[in-house]
Amino acid sequence: MQTVFGRGETPEIGIELSDGQRSFAPGEVVRARITFSAAKGFKSRPVRAGLVLLRRSQEVDVVRDSDNDRRRTHTWVTHEQWVQADDLEVDTSGGPQVFDREWKVPAGAAPTYAGEITSNRWVLKVTIDRKLAKDVNAEEAIVVVSPLPAEANQGALVQSAAHSDANLRLELARGAFAEGERVSGTLVFEPAEGLKARGLRVELARSERVTSRDGTNEKTVVVEVQELAREDQLRQRAEYPFAFVLARAGQPSHVTAGAGATASWSVRAILDRPMRGDVEAVQEVLVYTQAASA
Repeated sequence: MQTVFGRGETPEIGIELSDGQRSFAPGEVVRARITFSAAKGFKSRPVRAGLVLLRRSQEVDVVRDSDNDRRRTHTWVTHEQWVQADDLEVDTSGGPQVFDREWKVPAGAAPTYAGEITSNRWVLKVTIDRKLAKDVNAEEAIVVVSPLPAEANQGALVQSAAHSDANLRLELARGAFAEGERVSGTLVFEPAEGLKARGLRVELARSERVTSRDGTNEKTVVVEVQELAREDQLRQRAEYPFAFVLARAGQPSHVTAGAGATASWSVRAILDRPMRGDVEAVQEVLVYTQAASA
């Protein structure tokens, strides 16, 4: 329960989730009780309460310096979106007041997410909009999960890279996973005669992209690496099984509609060729925060 204590004529605000539930899937209903303590004669426009998405992102910002040259910088920006909202008829004459409200998490809602250059945070929020004074806000955080759809996995995925030095064939049994599950597959490696390379590896990577008026900010994090073969082992055809475990880190694949932010995951097979450019086979996978229902 979140409580914001009043000052002077401003009432204390309490927000309590019904049944203690804190995680919700799109389509589920969030129920809460909002309380106001006694505060006689406080002056306010309508009191607003609702379900709010707070997206914080590191956006590209192009500014001009003292020489009038354009310079690219990055600025953290928070976007607040009231997804569902009600006006509460709070009696300003004083006395304790209680409001029971419910709001549905919309279909396709961006999941709660904590990344490197973008994040999604969901809260229940109450705002007292005071005349000629600073607003008073109370928030209670919830988690919007990303359920793995039952129909998400329809078969194996194969991604190939053909090169004069070698052929790579990346095979995954499926392409959608929940956090906590194993991402497993096989890399088929076929070298050409006389191949010169430093090694062969597979990586699990997460990429974020934030698009704003002044440009696009991108960040890729290699979450895990498995070295499959060294230079002296790259002389003949081989099949290399591999597996990664997705940590329960609250970092699902998603697109934040209308906000220009995406997060995606991929498995990358890389033949390391110094000074000549790597040979890569890349397969995107989908990551969710909640396993499919039985």
